Amino acid sequence: MKLLPANKNDIARIFVFIIPVTFFVAGMFDALNNFLVKILLFLGFAALISVAITYALKNEEKENRLEDDLQDDSH
Repeated sequence: MKLLPANKNDIARIFVFIIPVTFFVAGMFDALNNFLVKILLFLGFAALISVAITYALKNEEKENRLEDDLQDDSH
């Protein structure tokens, strides 16, 4: 079993799922006024932002053109 998901999109999906569900559950139980809950939610949001910035900085520009076999369409 892998600790991290195989795809970097899965990490974002997990964060985007967990944070609103946590807000919803905390709102249902009237726990949003609790300082510890606020700290946990904001730390989750900060983790989402840091993961997004990390993957954005690692992202490489990909070229879809073949370098070796150039296509000649002049016929």
